[in-house]
Amino acid sequence: MSDGYGSIFKREVQAKYSDVSVLSAGFADINGANFVRKLDSLLSSASPAPTKAIVSMGVELLDVASVSQLRYEVESIVARLMADNMEVILCPVAIVSERPDLPHEKADILFEFNQMHKQIARDYDVMFVNLTPQFTQYWFRNNVDGLSHSVLTLDGTILNAHGHTFVAMALLKALGVENHSLVSDNIVRQEELRIHAMMNEEKRVSEVDSFLEQSPSAMNVAV
Repeated sequence: MSDGYGSIFKREVQAKYSDVSVLSAGFADINGANFVRKLDSLLSSASPAPTKAIVSMGVELLDVASVSQLRYEVESIVARLMADNMEVILCPVAIVSERPDLPHEKADILFEFNQMHKQIARDYDVMFVNLTPQFTQYWFRNNVDGLSHSVLTLDGTILNAHGHTFVAMALLKALGVENHSLVSDNIVRQEELRIHAMMNEEKRVSEVDSFLEQSPSAMNVAV
């Protein structure tokens, strides 16, 4: 995906650091042996050898695999990467709805998915980028219409353009990449500013209406 968060992250890092290369890879396979075999092939052809690796899985994988199976797959990947002395960063994308204030039938699975990654990060002493509180904070500030999707996702789970930029920015921040182009020119920030301006305007109109309701003669006085 040319506009996915992996591609956005790669573009920003390589634009800022001319001596850094970012290798993108995505495998649509939840079979551990197949996955590691593909990973071996990718790493053996990489030159120079990578020093860092970001492992990111979406919670939608739980539609076809159990948490215990995914844990095995993630641990297999982490162990394989660490065998090559790579610094591993776990960054699960766990979203089932953009209304964290409302109960959801998959809330427990979402929590378990996130906790699984957090525990693996502890066990293997690797970085864990926790997107969940960042998503939640953003929705509370910007989901002014109370939508279950369409702010950062297409359907409540799959990221939209805003969502991909949001995740890319979170990864850049976690890895200490500052002053990239997304800081001053990105659709997530533009959306925040648009919503904040709209909320300020609604507040202003509400205050004016409230004043007029309390002071029937206010209009005459103003004239």
